[in-house]
Amino acid sequence: MLLTFLHPEIYQDFRALQPRVNPGPAPADAPLPPDYAKRAYWPPEMWAPAPRLWIPRDDARVSRQEVAHSRQAGIAAFDAGCWLVERGRRRRLMVECDMEASPLHEERVVY
Repeated sequence: MLLTFLHPEIYQDFRALQPRVNPGPAPADAPLPPDYAKRAYWPPEMWAPAPRLWIPRDDARVSRQEVAHSRQAGIAAFDAGCWLVERGRRRRLMVECDMEASPLHEERVVY
């Protein structure tokens, strides 16, 4: 056992140790997307979708106007599922959101 520890290059094989060091995901458990090999070397700006804008809805309908202007400019914008609420004696505006109705929710893929 001492010789195995002192000289792993002689007594240990990479193929025997590799599953213990980094097992990785099994292909049957989580299949990789078809373009995984191409996307692996690109920066996220080239393959990731453009960011989306989530604006809280207000009573003055300014958020709807901003959503319309953003969509004309090619930016995905939404005002559903989030709204402004007046709280306190100082009339502070707070934002409340319903994450279940969020347009930004995506399934997380674990590679």
